[in-house]
Amino acid sequence: MIEEAALLNNSLFQDVLEPIVNVPRRTIGRLATVNPEELNGQIAFLTTSGFKGSDEFIRSVKMVDDMAELKGRLVLGSDWQMACAFGRGETKSQIMDKKEKLSPTFFGQNYCSKWMGSSDNQLVDINRLLSLRTIVKAELKGDGKSEYFLGVDVARSADTSNNQTSIAVVKIKRHKNNRVKEMSLVNIINVSNALNFNAQAVEVKKAKDLYDARVVLVDSNGLGKFLPLYMVTYICKFGELANARCA
Repeated sequence: MIEEAALLNNSLFQDVLEPIVNVPRRTIGRLATVNPEELNGQIAFLTTSGFKGSDEFIRSVKMVDDMAELKGRLVLGSDWQMACAFGRGETKSQIMDKKEKLSPTFFGQNYCSKWMGSSDNQLVDINRLLSLRTIVKAELKGDGKSEYFLGVDVARSADTSNNQTSIAVVKIKRHKNNRVKEMSLVNIINVSNALNFNAQAVEVKKAKDLYDARVVLVDSNGLGKFLPLYMVTYICKFGELANARCA
């Protein structure tokens, strides 16, 4: 049985764990036979949903296809509504209250059993991306001596199920010759997607001040093209245009 299979190192599993069940367990004695009470050759994967494109997501999709084709696979799943129906855990109102406070990705994975966060056939390998998550605690403000860049990915919708606008905070370390040595993503700030662009521009400015960011980069393709206009308006209003850097 593999617990939290979404976090499994699939290469290690195939190399070390999967071969264990290849040989069935047998009863003892000279006339030993395969024990029919054992789950011979069977492996159960138990997991909270993770990210699309991960090894476990691909395995789950394959198992669903195999189940439909009667190849001996079985896939079961549920979300928070089953527990509520049987009076287990938190009430529906408590969970709905949490939904308003938690990020859509966290709530979708842990309460709704949805695989989220990336798309199929994406450019970046999600498993490699997850392996790079080495920072234990986020930096909630600048340390007063390091160089920070902000990257803003824009969302604007009254539908709270859509991804929120996110501000990625990147900390820069340089060599003595001023070349970039290392970049670390030290925090991601979510901005409510129900806010208009003017309000989102204010939130970006707050984050810029919080980290004393040297550069603010905005994805201005598509919907994002409107946010820089409001940011420039906001900066001009407070007479800071001379000190602003636009990207």
